[in-house]
Amino acid sequence: MGNQVIDEALRAIEMVGCDLQVKLETLMVSGIDDEYVSDINRTNASLKTLASERKELKRQLREISSQRNKAMRELRRLVRKAQKVIKKQFPKEQWKEFGILDVR
Repeated sequence: MGNQVIDEALRAIEMVGCDLQVKLETLMVSGIDDEYVSDINRTNASLKTLASERKELKRQLREISSQRNKAMRELRRLVRKAQKVIKKQFPKEQWKEFGILDVR
């Protein structure tokens, strides 16, 4: 489920929990008691906490992915520089020894 869907569901459930609490005496005949309403509210609070933690983990993942991508770009830059040096210093026949398969 997307964050918007979960947020909307949480708001709707919170309203239901409030409405149930207000109309508890009427609903007790149907088997919904104070403990049942408390379970709804407790589960709703737990879901809010989990949704918040998920949002934070997604933020951290984006940050880590950005750092990884930056490191990968730097590594590619360094490897290209090393390959240029090797290509200038050694004949094409020896490039393969350095892992350079480009034999133009």
